Amino acid sequence: MNSGKNIVSSRETWLSLLILLTLVSIGVVIFTEQYRFNPAVIHSTGTQVSPISPDKTASTATADTLINLPPNIVPLTAPERFAPDRMSDKINGKAELYLSAGCKGLQSQRFTDSSLEERWMEIFVYDMGSHENAFAVYSSQRRENAAPMELTPDSYRTENALYFIHGGYYVEFIASEATAVALEAMEAMAQSFIAANQVETAVIAEPELFPVVGLDNDSISMIPADGFGFDKFDRVFTAAYRVEGIELTAFLSKRQSDRTADELAAAYRDFLIQFGGVDITAQTGLDIPGAVVIEILGYYEIIFTRSSYLAGVHEAADLQFAATIARRLYKRLKEGSIAK
Repeated sequence: MNSGKNIVSSRETWLSLLILLTLVSIGVVIFTEQYRFNPAVIHSTGTQVSPISPDKTASTATADTLINLPPNIVPLTAPERFAPDRMSDKINGKAELYLSAGCKGLQSQRFTDSSLEERWMEIFVYDMGSHENAFAVYSSQRRENAAPMELTPDSYRTENALYFIHGGYYVEFIASEATAVALEAMEAMAQSFIAANQVETAVIAEPELFPVVGLDNDSISMIPADGFGFDKFDRVFTAAYRVEGIELTAFLSKRQSDRTADELAAAYRDFLIQFGGVDITAQTGLDIPGAVVIEILGYYEIIFTRSSYLAGVHEAADLQFAATIARRLYKRLKEGSIAK
């Protein structure tokens, strides 16, 4: 009797474990997918919108649009406006990136081609408040199959979409099909948007401060908050390098003063040590004034300051190559400060 009970108990135990593992796996997939952006998927509309009334003329309907429209392109829906606390209704809960970068709101509208009603496109205009905030989301969302454009200094296209920064605006045009006709129409609409919205010319200095040797220019991006998991680390610019086949990530962040840069560097060092990092600076002989080298989980972190900049190399697998990039970055920051 006891033997039978033990068999049943073992089976039940294994079955329970199997069910538990299955539920955990499903939970992980759901959690991962909600933060994964698929550029091939069109943004869905979370709220119901009414299409432009069919009895309106094209000229009347055009007055209810976010932009001036090229021939054959007419409104399919009325403009929608979303405050920051409602943006997730429109973009499937993926609003956190925009909100962490200071987004003030979203406007969107869908259009169709009167010559082919199956062809439609949608515009998303994110008011980011500043050019730097717009760059944060633009750089973080950059698609792998991007082809540069000349709409603005920061603009590119994919097979069915356009993406660009215009002042404090981050703008996306996404079409229902990947055709030259759709891209041509969206480019005309983008040019119309740019012409209708005058902005001050803005330049972000940080991307120019990364050393050019081994740099992947398309990799430069800005983390608006919680950089590298550290809650005090905001507005961090990163860039990918390749040295003799080894990939490395350099970073820099301009702080309010030399003192605040030094304080943040010390706080980041303490944060890494708190989670198992070991300060091995004395063993490395790194010749960067004030630099710190932390070994953590088999990787190396180099941290230093130059004037009001906090900079370094993140999660490097090879200390020698990391030191090479850190030296170049330190020198480049020195040259940049002299140029100013």
